[in-house]
Amino acid sequence: MRPKDGMVDARLAHLQTLRTRMVGGVNQVMRRIWEQGQQPASVRVRQAFYRLDEMRTLEDERKPLPKEQQPFAARMVTPKGLQLRLMLTMLYAAQCAVGPGKQWDAPYLVESTAKHPVSWMSLSASISQHAGPGIQLASEDVNRRR
Repeated sequence: MRPKDGMVDARLAHLQTLRTRMVGGVNQVMRRIWEQGQQPASVRVRQAFYRLDEMRTLEDERKPLPKEQQPFAARMVTPKGLQLRLMLTMLYAAQCAVGPGKQWDAPYLVESTAKHPVSWMSLSASISQHAGPGIQLASEDVNRRR
């Protein structure tokens, strides 16, 4: 049964907006990075990033481990998932740019320029919605830049 507060409908509307207005452009930029780079068959993530070395028991499934005891990826999960998505995007971009064990010396700028068309803004999809009086309206570009 759906909650009556409209949150499910709002989230669905946000996802549809992302899909129709932004995800296609982000996917094109990601494909360009892959084609111009190392073209890895897969993006590798160390197991410690998403899994603990030893199993921990929870008192209640609704009460997670304290943050300091969680794997790194779990600590990055937020309601909108922005931190984890950005970290995974960075791993993808780095692994397309350089081979395993090499340092990535040329990360992207925040905003695109004529000289550097690929930027972190071009690799992220974010939407904004006016929430009523007293709340400052932010555009998608402002949200991605932030």
